[in-house]
Amino acid sequence: MNIRPVTRVLGTLTLLHWCVVALSLTLTFVAWHISSRIAEEKALEQFEHQVDQITEQLKDRMANYAFALISGVGAIQTQEGGLSRSQWADFSRSLALPEKLPGINGIGVIFRVPPADLESFIEDQRKIRPDFRVHPPHDTDDYWPITYIVPEASNKAAIGLDMAHESNRYTAARKAMQTGETQITGPIVLVQDSTKTPGFLFYQPFYQTIDTPPGPERERQFKGLVYAPFVMRRLMEGALANENRRVQLRISDQGQILYDELSAPEGNYDANPLFDVSMTVPMYGREWRFDLQTTELFRTFNASKQPAIILVTGLLIDGFILFVFILLTRARERAELRANDMTRHYDNEARKLEAVLNTVSEAIITTDKQGFITSLNPAANRLFGATRIGEPIVALFDDAFHDLIAQYAANSSQGHSTSFETVAFDRNNDSFPAHVGRQTAQMDTGVIYTYTVRDLSIEKSADLAKSQFVSTVSHELRTPLTAISGAVALLENQLGASLERNGRRMTDIIRRNAERLNLLVSDLLDLEGFSGGNIRLDKKICNLSRIAEKAISDCAPYADKYNVKLTFTDLTEEATILADQDRIGQVMLNLISNAVKFSEQGSSVQLEMVSRAPDQVCIRVVDQGAGIPDHYRKHAFSRFSQADSSDARQKSGTGLGLSICKAIIDMHNGVIDYESELGVGSTFYFCLALARETAPPDAVS
Repeated sequence: MNIRPVTRVLGTLTLLHWCVVALSLTLTFVAWHISSRIAEEKALEQFEHQVDQITEQLKDRMANYAFALISGVGAIQTQEGGLSRSQWADFSRSLALPEKLPGINGIGVIFRVPPADLESFIEDQRKIRPDFRVHPPHDTDDYWPITYIVPEASNKAAIGLDMAHESNRYTAARKAMQTGETQITGPIVLVQDSTKTPGFLFYQPFYQTIDTPPGPERERQFKGLVYAPFVMRRLMEGALANENRRVQLRISDQGQILYDELSAPEGNYDANPLFDVSMTVPMYGREWRFDLQTTELFRTFNASKQPAIILVTGLLIDGFILFVFILLTRARERAELRANDMTRHYDNEARKLEAVLNTVSEAIITTDKQGFITSLNPAANRLFGATRIGEPIVALFDDAFHDLIAQYAANSSQGHSTSFETVAFDRNNDSFPAHVGRQTAQMDTGVIYTYTVRDLSIEKSADLAKSQFVSTVSHELRTPLTAISGAVALLENQLGASLERNGRRMTDIIRRNAERLNLLVSDLLDLEGFSGGNIRLDKKICNLSRIAEKAISDCAPYADKYNVKLTFTDLTEEATILADQDRIGQVMLNLISNAVKFSEQGSSVQLEMVSRAPDQVCIRVVDQGAGIPDHYRKHAFSRFSQADSSDARQKSGTGLGLSICKAIIDMHNGVIDYESELGVGSTFYFCLALARETAPPDAVS
């Protein structure tokens, strides 16, 4: 694996970056350590609570057993003549042992029988139970037989058993007699326990007196014991069931195991416990050793995942921080490279701009917000002089300039540009017509204004010469055209039918071309008039529907010639406009004749009048021609322009009709445009504002 790219990336990090990462890692491990310690302390506290709970439960249960034995002593002492077997059975049933004292094997009475009274004692017992005997034989001259025990069925083997035959039983019995206190034996195997598991006996002494006699008198007044046999396994099942317990234990007495959950582990056993403890608990004359440890269930409930989550989350955050630092470092490198590239680019662009400003023929001037000149390009220096910096821009123009700028400022916004024509004064203070453009820009240093000034002297002279030429040519052409048209008409009237076929064809050609030239001259004069502002409109309130009907009527012969049907549909309510009705009619005639000219024979041209808005009406001329190519749109309303198609080339026309239509509609503050689809047809339309006030009926034409 090639680690050089990784090394190179890491090498771009600064000391500050590494310090932040190191600090973040330190905080992560500190947080992990603290959370681990807190989790461990919490688990230990829970373990100690479980240990206290188990030991206290066992002590409480043993105390309940001891209380039952003391109750038995009380029952015996209330019967001055002694308690019979049946009375003891009644007393035992009142204790409800299985329900109230689970784990106990039974409860019985042991009498101490002097050797001299042993035979008579056995005879008395055999009156009730013929098979009663004291067993097993032993060498001790002292007898402590079990006389009563309930229930008898499960404890039959224990009836007549002499406590003096075995050291553990006998020692605990004598200790109970001598101390007057409840005692338990060391570990023994009960004769009635077929499983031969560890158990013990619980003794409570009783005497001839109700109160425990003083020490020297106890053995003399001693009568016997109330006892209970316990199989340790059953005791623990009744006292502390191992199911769902979070702590397991082993109980032993002087090295002899009484109960063990640790040597024969079950499903809840934990081979590697989180906690363990050993303790010695005094238990009614014995010292029981408790060995306790946690279980798998304890681990499940107390092994906190929080430290691991903190560690993993912290490491992920540290990795993310390192990743972000690497990204930021690389982004900084890219930004620096980009900045260098942009600096070089802007330097080049600045040099280009400087070259443009130095070579452009138009004068370029910048001013501050107050209108004082801050820079001039070389063309401006040549035109106005190089010493104009600091002067007000208005010093370069006539008085009308100030009004034009004020009007511009009132109607403009940031980044807006405008242009107008005015009179300027050059470096020699000679006046000249100028075209001025102004642009507003917001810079870091404030608002600046950029002016472009173009000398229109040559253009104005050329326009004047052109106008004079067009006017002269138009007037000079009309005279011979009129003569030619008159001569042809006279020739046809005089000769009439005597003209031969070829002669008739020649006079038709002369007449059509004269009409075409006459139309061209009329269009040129109109166009020149619109361009020079010499055309004046005769506006008045007029009914647009009547103008449309007249246009349809005037164009009908032309449409019949091409076998095209004309229709008119008015979808408005008495649309009236303030307009020059002759000029609007001229627009309609131009659009209709164009539509007819480019329509197939047998098709139709529709003239529609519709409302576009509450205060606007539109005229639409719809044909079924070949359509107009998209690339023609930007030239459609230009002078001498026709669609560049074979069909268009075959149709006669000056190419000035649409340009004249646009000029007329513009003078009426309307809009004119078209929609077209190749192979389907075209729709030319213009829209005008409705008259705000309706004139009297006799004023509407």
